[in-house]
Amino acid sequence: MTQAIDPTTDSWPWGVPVPPRGEDLPCDDGEPMETELHGKQMDLTLDYGRWLLRSRDAYVTGNMAYYFSATQARKNDFKAPDLMFILEVPNRIRKSWVVWEEEGKNPDVIIELLSDTTAANDLGKKKDLYGRFLGIPEYFVFDPLTGELQGWRNGAQGFEAIAPDARGHLASTRLGVGLGVSEQTYAGAHSRWLRFFLPDGSMVPTNAEAEAQRADVEAQRADVEAQRADVEAQRADVEAQRADVEAQRADTAERELVALRRKLAALEG
Repeated sequence: MTQAIDPTTDSWPWGVPVPPRGEDLPCDDGEPMETELHGKQMDLTLDYGRWLLRSRDAYVTGNMAYYFSATQARKNDFKAPDLMFILEVPNRIRKSWVVWEEEGKNPDVIIELLSDTTAANDLGKKKDLYGRFLGIPEYFVFDPLTGELQGWRNGAQGFEAIAPDARGHLASTRLGVGLGVSEQTYAGAHSRWLRFFLPDGSMVPTNAEAEAQRADVEAQRADVEAQRADVEAQRADVEAQRADVEAQRADTAERELVALRRKLAALEG
């Protein structure tokens, strides 16, 4: 990773135009998500994406301004990918992703949510920009309305299509997951959603799903403990009954012995 040079210091090369500061650049293109499904899909992906990378140095963001060159910034050539995953960076609040203020770091994975108005650009100029010019390692597109998913990985010849595996998932080597489509209900909407899947085939959960799974495990553990306690109580009860039977047997034997001694005493007398 290249070392960033702070334009505010004397270390900036003389004669080289100083790029705009991130805090001075627009951070919102003012464009709403295409449909309610698009907005929900972004929220869902941000949720499980952040859960997946919760213990790593990583930044997950959606619809954030992405500045990769000073010329682009000066021309206000606004780029705001629907979803960006940036690894090995501090997880802190940012106004925009400004490459020259992030030690030259570009996103590792970009996901665009297709729509009728954006599909041509997402699959054409934007894909070419991400692949050839910026060298983004992995690029995926998903259409929330049709459930269609496509993905590319940067190789020697630029972007190369990612073939689905046996489960129908597209592997992201950067994130260590497979991208797939799951039909389910989320936020009150039943649809086909883009989800991440772990190598064992299990779905990467949202925070709420992880908490529900944790609660379910705790409930099962409590049930097992209750069953164990019940078994122990039954065992103790059996032991008590056995002890009672043994006491009764001993008492009967004692009485029989006393009676026998009395008989012997009577015979001897």
